[in-house]
Amino acid sequence: MSEVLDSIIAAIDGTVVVSFIAGSGIILTRAKVLDRAGAETFGKIIIYLLLPCLLFTNMLLYVDVSDVKNFGIAFGLATFHSVVGCGLGWILARLTGARREIRRLIMCCLGFQDTTAYPLAYAIVLGGNSVTDKDKNFKDRATEYVLIYTIFIVIYKWTIGWEIMMKKRSSRLPGTEIINKSDITPENIGHSRYLLWKIKRGMTPPIWAAIFAIPFAFIPYSQEYLWTGSGSILRKNIFQAMLSFGGCASPLISFILGSNLSHGYPATADISNLHIAVILLGRLVLMPLIGLGAIGGLYYLGVIGRIMTLMMQICFAAPISLQLLVICEDRKNQEENLSKVVVFAYGFATIMMPLWTSIFLVLLYD
Repeated sequence: MSEVLDSIIAAIDGTVVVSFIAGSGIILTRAKVLDRAGAETFGKIIIYLLLPCLLFTNMLLYVDVSDVKNFGIAFGLATFHSVVGCGLGWILARLTGARREIRRLIMCCLGFQDTTAYPLAYAIVLGGNSVTDKDKNFKDRATEYVLIYTIFIVIYKWTIGWEIMMKKRSSRLPGTEIINKSDITPENIGHSRYLLWKIKRGMTPPIWAAIFAIPFAFIPYSQEYLWTGSGSILRKNIFQAMLSFGGCASPLISFILGSNLSHGYPATADISNLHIAVILLGRLVLMPLIGLGAIGGLYYLGVIGRIMTLMMQICFAAPISLQLLVICEDRKNQEENLSKVVVFAYGFATIMMPLWTSIFLVLLYD
């Protein structure tokens, strides 16, 4: 009974960390220290600076070509989550008669979860808890697994999610008149221009950061002598600055969440209560159940260890990605409806995250 109680307390601690940061955003917004324009500016800073730094430094620190197994498992689970989540969202949306834009929003809400606020906070908090003392270096290894998973899920958010949330509208090519997106084909504009247009439309700062990091992550000795080694040229200056920027991404996203919640949801939000319920059911009940079965099965078969099992299950149970707010605001598509969903999702998550984490801890450590 004592271990079960410790597991519940540890799970609640992780929720308190995120809630405290979000609560600070609520208080400062209510006190008129931060307004909507300021929050939107912070959102742009997250896209163009903090997330690229987070992704770039994570790839250099945690992409280890020698650890092919865990790297591959994290990639497989991130792919599995995105595909199953988007697919489940599409099915639930079709069953409930959601219109096109709401259907796409449901798909993204189920396919792309938060990995930097809740899971990362839980990795740190659980690392200092007696429940996980059975595993050596729990905090470092748990953080490593979450960040490796984050690399892939962030890439999927800013490619697949970015594409899904594209608003149906006219598009402009350089030097041409405004034409419908359906008119942009290889036959109409030429294969080279069409390929360039597709690449440019799908590329975002976080993706550019990941692409830029790939050569340094895989070329022998480039990390050791240039970025992360004890005597490397850039470790104590540029790389340290990028680490500091990247470390701000998670708390600032939670802070902006609080700021957005303080305003409530916009009166213009027209998503129905039924579809909000569908998102909550899929994101906070069905996806954790899928993770419990799929990841638990890998653990039972001896494919992955206990720490990775716990952290991947927590990732599957995490609420909607706050980066979707940034994506929707930048796309000018469904930002009002997503703001309304987030109010309910993160309120519900304060109950479901400790509950699911307690279940995972009891099953793995009791």
